[in-house]
Amino acid sequence: MLDRLVLVVVLLAVAATCGAVAAAASWAPSRWVSGDGWSAADWPGVAVDRDGNALLVWPASDERLPGGSYRIQARAQSRSGRLGPILNLSELGPAPAWPEVAADDHGDAIVAWQQNDGQTNWRIAARRVGRRGAVGPILILSAEGAIGNSPQVAIAPRGQAVVAWTEYRDGTWHTVASRVSARGAVGGPLDLGPGSAEPPALTMDRRGIATVAWTNLQRVVARRITSRAVSAPRVIASATPSASGLALVHAVADRDGDVLVGFRSGSGARPRVWIRRWRRSGALGRLLAVSPSWQSADLHLALATDGQGDATIVWTRALGSEPLAVFGRSVSRTDALGRVVRLGSGDRPDVAVDANGDGIVVWQDPGADGTTAVRSRTVARGGGFGPVRAITLDGRVPRATVDPGGRVVAVWQRATYPYRIGMRSGAGPRSSR
Repeated sequence: MLDRLVLVVVLLAVAATCGAVAAAASWAPSRWVSGDGWSAADWPGVAVDRDGNALLVWPASDERLPGGSYRIQARAQSRSGRLGPILNLSELGPAPAWPEVAADDHGDAIVAWQQNDGQTNWRIAARRVGRRGAVGPILILSAEGAIGNSPQVAIAPRGQAVVAWTEYRDGTWHTVASRVSARGAVGGPLDLGPGSAEPPALTMDRRGIATVAWTNLQRVVARRITSRAVSAPRVIASATPSASGLALVHAVADRDGDVLVGFRSGSGARPRVWIRRWRRSGALGRLLAVSPSWQSADLHLALATDGQGDATIVWTRALGSEPLAVFGRSVSRTDALGRVVRLGSGDRPDVAVDANGDGIVVWQDPGADGTTAVRSRTVARGGGFGPVRAITLDGRVPRATVDPGGRVVAVWQRATYPYRIGMRSGAGPRSSR
């Protein structure tokens, strides 16, 4: 009897070990996606379509040219892992930066960035990238004479897109957006209202209705954009004596159009992270403090939601007597907050979940030895976080996305020279259950 019990224990241990090995093996090896001779900058992005095909974007400088020359580059990766050619999306000369990418259900994508027009002004540019690698013309979205910064992109299932950015003209900051059709036709700029130098947040539901949320530092405001109309401004939050300096606005929409807006208040001794839901009906949910009152929220947060409106929010704790750290908690569709979880040391977090709530949190973790690693924890439906895992031991500024099957694609910049863009794909919690 004892021998049988020992055998059962051994078999269970072997099975557990095999399961752990299988889960580890479900992550493909890391790959470099940027080209030899190019020095990649620290702003990679990634989007996936409904079949799990990914498009990666990043800025890089050609070190073989005198003084270098930045381009916005893109590269497709099929679900099977095949990499396409590197595409140069921007022209030589305009110093492009801060690319963002979104892909529709079928793999057609839009990439937006800011670039200099040679007259000290920054303009917002965009380009369509087809599922088979065809590249459309460069589209200049912002007006001549204005300074455009920090573009954000969102795309509908059938390819209609919206680009939003912050713009400085006539001595005032504005939040501006533009529609881009699936065929690449550009609508006129939409001046949504007074803003700030803070980037706007942009999200889109499955019906193709976009929501732009932004701050003028005293208020967080949002407007919805359809193919034909723009809603009236909706004040999500206003500054109070205990919460002013509203910044770091993020927004995510569920499939039905309820939008969760997150932001940080910078007033007082302890800045905090807040959220509020703007429902499709127009009603506002409760304004909820996400970070604890005893904790000072730092300069990074990220937000993701599944199709039903259950969300995950992550943020960083400020430096002080303790090291910088990443925290997270769940937010149910009824706005019930889960417990606060310390996810790990580091900062620059990103979070992504699929329509069922399975996903991943990634962040950079500067080590005591001077190296920087990219670490992760899976997110399971219901709000649980998996154990800490290293995606790479030499990486920073990670971004991640999740396809409808729960497969994760993560990208980052190599932390040591030569600077390159790395990527890794693997199974999320649903695939490994």
